Amino acid sequence: MTGKLTGDRELINYSRQLIQQALSLQELDGVNPEKDGYDSSYQVAGVVYAQRWLIYFPNDPLAPRVTAMINKALTWAQTRILPTGEINSEGNTRTGGQETRRTGEVKQVDPRIVYRGFAYWASATGDCRWNAIARRIAQFY
Repeated sequence: MTGKLTGDRELINYSRQLIQQALSLQELDGVNPEKDGYDSSYQVAGVVYAQRWLIYFPNDPLAPRVTAMINKALTWAQTRILPTGEINSEGNTRTGGQETRRTGEVKQVDPRIVYRGFAYWASATGDCRWNAIARRIAQFY
């Protein structure tokens, strides 16, 4: 986005290379790997960044692939949302109790970012299923 704001074509091209690399890492089930595994919080944090990128580059040749990645990633993330709306962190590689912040505090799932990823995509696509998931998360937290 900095490349777009500054008109720096070199920066835009470099970011596109990074996006292509990231897209190639998504697993068939929709997982965007985190530290040789998955993480229900970091998964959707990455989706939120991709959603933001689409706002600024909706006509980029990579936009359809980014959109497909988001749909697959959220479809997988949906499997981590319990019927109550709680976000399941079991098996997470980063927010399952094994990583700490600089403060020494153990990293936890961020329900706000997970809610935001589903809620924004519901708004952007008009797909009610994403809205229903966002509502469940909001009601739990």
